[in-house]
Amino acid sequence: MISNKTITRTIKYVDAEDPNKEVADSRTDTVQLSQGFTVNNYTVTSNGWTSGTFEAVPSPDLSAKGYKAADQATVDASTVTNGDSDQTIVVKYAHDTAVRTADDPGSLPVSDLQKTVTRTIRYVDATGKQLAEPTVQTVTLKREATEDLVTKQVLSYGDWTVASGDWSAVPVPETLASGDYTTPKVNGEAVSTVTADSVTADSSDQTVTVVYQEKDAAEKNNAGQKNDQNQSGSGDRNVNGGQSSTGTNASAQDKQSRTNDSVSATATSAVKKVEAVSSGLPETAKQVVTNPFGIAGLAALSAASYAFFTKKRRDEK
Repeated sequence: MISNKTITRTIKYVDAEDPNKEVADSRTDTVQLSQGFTVNNYTVTSNGWTSGTFEAVPSPDLSAKGYKAADQATVDASTVTNGDSDQTIVVKYAHDTAVRTADDPGSLPVSDLQKTVTRTIRYVDATGKQLAEPTVQTVTLKREATEDLVTKQVLSYGDWTVASGDWSAVPVPETLASGDYTTPKVNGEAVSTVTADSVTADSSDQTVTVVYQEKDAAEKNNAGQKNDQNQSGSGDRNVNGGQSSTGTNASAQDKQSRTNDSVSATATSAVKKVEAVSSGLPETAKQVVTNPFGIAGLAALSAASYAFFTKKRRDEK
């Protein structure tokens, strides 16, 4: 006569942060125990229970899933006897972590671990028109992050650190656009240099606007007028043999005045000669010659004749 019983051992592999979450297939082992009897003269005597053994079971490697080694590397072997009952053994796995950087971001975006802070220096006129290409300065900041390799979540971030220096000083040109723009100012203050500036974790992008003033329009006009006058004077000297046009006109007027005086003198001289001649003429001739109208007519005729021939000679020239 025999009596049998089964003892079971179940091994579960669970998440250390969530015991209800199994991270690998469980394992179940059984041991069969039996008890024999001896019958003698109607007396039944137990021969006792057999025993069994649960063998050792190594815990699986779950590092590929982001877990650390199990809290039990191996579930040890054990002897099973009649007094034992079914067993459940729980093996826990903790989440592994990794430090992430911009060079090894893991599942994180690089922008979480590296950023660039920019300072842009613009060169414009009073209306905002760009006069030259802007100067762009960049500084890179980096930080580390601790990532949960199971959930892929960031557990913590390190501090930002400057990886490529600060914004250095930048000399400002005194003039731009071939000298048409000058007097550079920033926020109304004259500048010759945009000063250096330190970059920290709290720094953000900056824009520095350098405003140039256009040269005074009146100054340009005056310069142009002086240039025109110089060119005009040079032309007059070339055309008139070194004399200006104004000098030429004055000379012509003076010449005409002398001509008129000469004509008047000639007419007066003619009248006097006629009067002298008339003193030796008969009475009748005297009347003709000394007649005021006759003398005046003679003078007028002389003046008109002289003016006619003068104009003709001028026209021929």
